Amino acid sequence: GGWAHQHFTTVESLNTMRFRIFWCVCVGNVAFASCYMGMIGREVQKYFGVKGALPLGPWWFWPVYGTYMAAACCLGYISFKRPACDIFIAGISQSPTTFYCLLVLGLRKWPSSRTVASNSPKESPIDLVRLPYRIMFYVGFIGNAPLLPMYPMLVQYSGLSMAGINTLLHSWLMVMWGMQGISLLHLCNAMSSYTPKVSKD
Repeated sequence: GGWAHQHFTTVESLNTMRFRIFWCVCVGNVAFASCYMGMIGREVQKYFGVKGALPLGPWWFWPVYGTYMAAACCLGYISFKRPACDIFIAGISQSPTTFYCLLVLGLRKWPSSRTVASNSPKESPIDLVRLPYRIMFYVGFIGNAPLLPMYPMLVQYSGLSMAGINTLLHSWLMVMWGMQGISLLHLCNAMSSYTPKVSKD
């Protein structure tokens, strides 16, 4: 995407097969990301969510959804005059998986921080999940939503160059994706560190 910003700068260049290939790779991956996010949410629901609060669904549901959105992208159904518009529409397709991920942790009643910090045996991996990482999870997943209204507002009123706006928004993305990654790593560590009780019978 960054390379294409530098090399496809005219209307004519945006209508070449070369640009189309780069566009499908870049925007198609954003559209397909719903697959990864949905499968992450499914695993989080499986191990940390409230049982029965949200459906797990078959494992193939989110890959099918991601493939459908990526195919719609490559076939040109979300192709408009400005590539920035396309990437935002592809990002909007992540809304179902974003809210799914938020709800799987948000619906749970969590143990108090005092209980988590104690040295008493943990009943489940849920007891090992710390509040700062849960907050990081929530902020990281919902934090990219403001970018959609921010982009046109910055273009119209900020006085920043397009390069400056793109740098700002992509830096924002980097921070939010980083928070997602750190919080998910914490959940994985909670699973790895948990030792089930072994019955003496």
